Amino acid sequence: MCKIINICIFTIFLLLLSYEDLRRKKISCLLLEMLMVFGLLLNIADVFLGNLSAKELVINLLAGLTLGLLLVILSIRLKCIGLGDAMICAVITANLGIANAIRIILLASVLSCILSIILLLIKKFGRKYRIAYLPFVLMGFLINIPWYIYVV
Repeated sequence: MCKIINICIFTIFLLLLSYEDLRRKKISCLLLEMLMVFGLLLNIADVFLGNLSAKELVINLLAGLTLGLLLVILSIRLKCIGLGDAMICAVITANLGIANAIRIILLASVLSCILSIILLLIKKFGRKYRIAYLPFVLMGFLINIPWYIYVV
């Protein structure tokens, strides 16, 4: 039951964040923090219901923190990824687990690369144009739902 609620909450928040990313090329820290808190509360509920072990919860949180820190450093030093994009990757890892995060981020990256190549080929935008990443994260999340529910 917590997985269904988690999917609904993540879908709503990713929709809101994607819209904001498309519109302003920035995302709300408040929405991101709310998503992290709701996800953490659902994971704690999963631990009490016996669907998730406390060890798995700690591993997911540490992995999310580590990934977040690494991506924030890359964001600040190399400017290769937006700070909000780094933070959403950390939130996804902390709340959905490492395997789901890898699938979602990989799918989002592949989808954004495909669009970037298409835009470059039709000469719509130049190489330095920055596209919104959160809509691709949303698509990766939606594609990943069957694995999230049935596999892990």
